[in-house]
Amino acid sequence: QDFLDPEQVARVAGSTGFDVVLDKGTYDAICLMPMEDGSVDQKAIDVYPESVARSLADDGVFLITSCNWTEDELVRRFKDHLELFDRVKHTTFAFGGAVGQTVVTVAFKKQPAA
Repeated sequence: QDFLDPEQVARVAGSTGFDVVLDKGTYDAICLMPMEDGSVDQKAIDVYPESVARSLADDGVFLITSCNWTEDELVRRFKDHLELFDRVKHTTFAFGGAVGQTVVTVAFKKQPAA
């Protein structure tokens, strides 16, 4: 199935959806995937959050681990479909007065239906 096709995702997830969807690098790979002309596939980047949301059960959780995006960036990218639920704390390091981490893991829940 094509996870970048929300309709196919909805069919695979069925009427109830999945309780948990895990992403350990998929979104990172999609965001870095070059098109034939070398540009980034913005459509795929934009469709992925919708596909994830459509695959989740109403109370399902999406857990994403990224080494390319910060928590704030992931929240901004998924905010139209999912809301921040929790985060996993990873080891941090300090450099040049800033504190950061090399990986981020964030849990999202589906936004309540309007």
